[in-house]
Amino acid sequence: MIREDLPTNENLNDSSAESGQTLVLMALLFVVLLLFVGLAVDVGFGFVRSSQFSRAVDAAVLAGVLDLTPGSNGTDPADIRASQFLAANGWPTPTLTLYESARSITVDGIPQYTITATWPVETYFMGLLGINGFPITNAATAAYYTNSELYTPTSFDDGIMSKANLFLIGEEGCSSLGDPVIPLNSGASLPNEDYPAYGGVYRYRISVPARYPLTTGQNIVRVEIFDADSRNLVERANNAGIEVTHSKAVGGYVEDMACVTAGWGDRCIVYTGETPNAAFQNPFWMWRVDTHYDSSCNLVNDGYGDTVTSFELYYKDEDGYRKTHATYTVNNDRDAAYTDLNWISPGTQGSIVPADIISDSFEISVNDIPQNDDGSYSIFLDVRAPAGSSMNGYDIWAGTPPSFYVSLGLAPLDPYVNARNLQLVENPVGYGSAGISIYSLGRLPLQYYPNNTLGENFDDVTIPLILLDIDLADQTVYGTAFDYDPNISDKTINFFVDTVSKEGYDTYLDLVNPDDVDNQCQPDEKLHLLKTTCSGGLDTNGTCHGEWLQPQAQLCIPSTDYFGGGILQATLEPDGDAFTWQFAVTSGEPFLTR
Repeated sequence: MIREDLPTNENLNDSSAESGQTLVLMALLFVVLLLFVGLAVDVGFGFVRSSQFSRAVDAAVLAGVLDLTPGSNGTDPADIRASQFLAANGWPTPTLTLYESARSITVDGIPQYTITATWPVETYFMGLLGINGFPITNAATAAYYTNSELYTPTSFDDGIMSKANLFLIGEEGCSSLGDPVIPLNSGASLPNEDYPAYGGVYRYRISVPARYPLTTGQNIVRVEIFDADSRNLVERANNAGIEVTHSKAVGGYVEDMACVTAGWGDRCIVYTGETPNAAFQNPFWMWRVDTHYDSSCNLVNDGYGDTVTSFELYYKDEDGYRKTHATYTVNNDRDAAYTDLNWISPGTQGSIVPADIISDSFEISVNDIPQNDDGSYSIFLDVRAPAGSSMNGYDIWAGTPPSFYVSLGLAPLDPYVNARNLQLVENPVGYGSAGISIYSLGRLPLQYYPNNTLGENFDDVTIPLILLDIDLADQTVYGTAFDYDPNISDKTINFFVDTVSKEGYDTYLDLVNPDDVDNQCQPDEKLHLLKTTCSGGLDTNGTCHGEWLQPQAQLCIPSTDYFGGGILQATLEPDGDAFTWQFAVTSGEPFLTR
C-alpha cells in the first residue's frame, strides 16, 4: 500500500528544480543589487568629487582674477595662478580633459575672468558594465579689478565745449584711429582684438545727487547730446570767413576768422585769441567736430559722414534689471541739419530734431528711478555705432529742463554750441547742472583740439580723470591709454592728485611689469607723481599707434596718514590726438559673478 502523502519521484524532481531556480534568481538579484549599490556608490562618490571640484574651480578663478592685467585682453598670468590653485587642491591641469579660460566684461563694465574645466571621474563598480568613468565639468566666473568711472569733459564745466570731447569710430572703421571698443577691425582686414571685451558699446552713468529734487524743485532730468551726427555740413566747409562773436570780456565784437585745418572732412576749431582758462573768455570757436575716414583708415576730404550712432537711455529697477527709457538712432541725411554743432534732447517738448523713440523722451523723472544707498540716482546711456567708418565727435550733458532757467529769469541754454559757450563763460554762476555728473564706465574716448602750433598755453592740457575716495587708501590705480601717439617729441604724461601739492611728490617712473614686479604697493609708500611716456619699447614699433600703453602706470595710493581723497588728473600735450583712457582700481575682495 502506497501512502499518498509521501512525495513521489516526480514531486522530488520538481522541488529540486524550484530550489535551483531560486538560487539562480537570488544570484541574479544579488548581482543586480550589487550593481545598484555600486552605481549608488559611484554616483555618490562622483557627487562628492564634483562638489570638491567645483570648490576648487571657484578657488582657482578667484585666485586667477587677481592677476587679470587691466588694459590687456590676455589671460596668461591669471591662468598660471589658477592652475597653481587647482594643482594645490588635487587637480593638476594634466589630469583635466578640458581647461579653458576667457575674460569678458560685466554689464557694469567690470572685467571678469572665467574658467571652464572638465575632470574624468573614475568608477569602481560601474566598470563591471564597461563604464570606466564619466566627465564632470565645472565653470566659474569672478571679477576683481573694478574699472573706474572716468569724468567726461562736461562733468565740471556744465557743457562748455573746449579742449576735448568724446568720439567713436563706426563699426566698419579702424580701431587704430583711437577707438578700441566699437570697430571690428584694427586696420584694413585686421581684426580688433579688443572688441570682445566691450562688445562695441560705450557706457556712461549720469549721477544725479539726492538733493536734486529739493534744490531745483524739479524731478525731471534733461539729457542732451552734442553733435549726434557724424557729418560736417557743406555750409561749414569753407575755412575762410567764419563769423566769430567774441566774449564781452574782450569787447564782444564780431570778426571773420579762419579754421586751422585745410580739409573740411576733418575736425577743427578756431582759436579766437582770447586767453585760455581766463574768466569770462572763450578761447575756442567750434566749427567741425567729425573726421571722415573710409574702411581702410584713409582720411576722406568730404563732408559726408557715414557712421550711424545709436543712443539708449535707461535705468535699473529695484531688482537690478535694465529698463529702457528712450532711444535715438541718428539718420545723418535727415538729422544732420539739426544736430551738427548743436545740443539736442531727442523727443523732448520743443526739440529741434525728430527722433525715433521707443518710449518717452530724453527727459526722465527721478521718481521712476530707485535711489542708490547714498540717496543718489543713476541713469545710464549706452552709445553704439553699428554702421560706418568715420569718426563721430560728440558729447553728453545732463541737467535741469529749460523751464528751470526761465523760472530764474534766464534765457534757456542755446542749442548752438558756440552761442551756448558764450552764455556759459559770461554767466558762470547762473547756469549749471545742479550737481549732476557724467562718468564713462571703464574706458573714456577723447579727441583733443589744441595742437602744438600756438604756444605752450594751448598745448598743455590738464584734465580730471577719476575720483579717488578716501576709502581707496592703500589700494592701487592702474592707468593706460590706447593709441596715444601725438605728433610731438615729448609724449610725457604726468599723473597727480589735485589735493596733494606737487612739492610733496617724489617724481619717478613707476610702471607695472608683470615679469619683474609683484604689482603690490608697499604699506609705507607715499603718494608719487607718476610720469610715463609713450616712447621706447612699448610695442614692436616703439610707439603706441593702435596699441595700449604698456607697461601701465601704477599709482600706489598711500594710507590715510598721507591721503584724504582727491581727483586723479593728468597733464599732457596731446597735440590734437584722439585716444582712449582706461583706469582700474583694486578695491575690496574678488567675487564670483557666476
